[in-house]
Amino acid sequence: MDHNAKLRELYPNGLPDDSKADIIQTTIWLCTALSTVAVALRFYCRGYLLRTFGLDDWFIIPAMAVNIVFHIIGVVNHNWGGGQHTWKIGLNATQEVIKWSWLNNVLYIVCLGFVKVSILFQLLRITAPQSTYRKVIIGIFVVSILFSVVSMFMNTFQCTPVNYLWKRLEDETGKKGKCMEYFTTSVTSSALTVAMDVVLWLTPMPLVYRLNLPKAQKYGLYLVFSIAGIVCGSSIGRLVVIIHTFNELDITGDFPYLITDAVLWTTAEANVGIVCACLPTFRPLLKVLLPSVFGSSVRSNSHKLSDFPTSGIGGTRSAVTGGKSIPLPSRTSRSLNHDPDYSSSTEELAAKHGVRVQMDFVVESNPRGPNEGGMWNVEPRPDQRVGG
Repeated sequence: MDHNAKLRELYPNGLPDDSKADIIQTTIWLCTALSTVAVALRFYCRGYLLRTFGLDDWFIIPAMAVNIVFHIIGVVNHNWGGGQHTWKIGLNATQEVIKWSWLNNVLYIVCLGFVKVSILFQLLRITAPQSTYRKVIIGIFVVSILFSVVSMFMNTFQCTPVNYLWKRLEDETGKKGKCMEYFTTSVTSSALTVAMDVVLWLTPMPLVYRLNLPKAQKYGLYLVFSIAGIVCGSSIGRLVVIIHTFNELDITGDFPYLITDAVLWTTAEANVGIVCACLPTFRPLLKVLLPSVFGSSVRSNSHKLSDFPTSGIGGTRSAVTGGKSIPLPSRTSRSLNHDPDYSSSTEELAAKHGVRVQMDFVVESNPRGPNEGGMWNVEPRPDQRVGG
């Protein structure tokens, strides 16, 4: 039975004429706006409020740049007929849709690769150099990079020559090129993406558990990191859609129409990944909106050590009396936020002996004042970071 006979049997009342083109455009613009706002807020919090920029922040820039190109190509794909039936747009347009979809898929892999590197650098930033946990993160880091590179090459060079992926529609002999089994490569790549997303989602949880934070703030961090589970959901949804799409594609060959759902899930996953990578950096803003959950900003002009929301403060403490400094006991490690017991016990000791507490440490303050920025940037010493 030839292809046209299959279509007549499948659609006895005539070929469908519906389109999914509009939903592609809407999804692209909404997702682009969402991720752009997230990255802008990240830069505001890190670059303006905290005045500290790390490798995790730098790597989100190429992720967003590739994401924008990814969406531009999505618009080009739409203009060629993406979301419409192949019998409506013709052979040439169908080939163009396949070509631009292939390029989009490669850029999607590159974008997620940068996002994952950004997240892993963010975790490395707050772990002790010699800790077991840091070594685990570095291992995940290496595996993630290798997976992204292998996946990119698999998807880029799945056909020989490369353009045979879309030119084979006009190759009646099937001898002008050869391709890997596209279903197998796509499903395998998507399944590995799901596995990596789950690993990255669960990785921060033990780190948060070990932080010495008030329960409300710890639950707030759990909530922020748990939102990353949406990325896992997007990956799983994309995998299911890809399997369904290829099953239908074998029957109808209607690539421009059937690939639409996979494009929507791919777009959602890339942008949600960027947003989730940015969420943990929003804490300066969340402290203002939800101070009971994420901690309050500096409360007055007379600051205790507990007023500085940092991952650790390096320095010495001493009690000053009669012009002499008397060293006070100190803890060697602090959490990512203030420890009320730490500060209060020191002050009680000082009050008991009638002395003034003096704390010597290096603080890089916001020049606009605590009321405007509400944040102090104190870089933790290596031995005061979280690790095991």
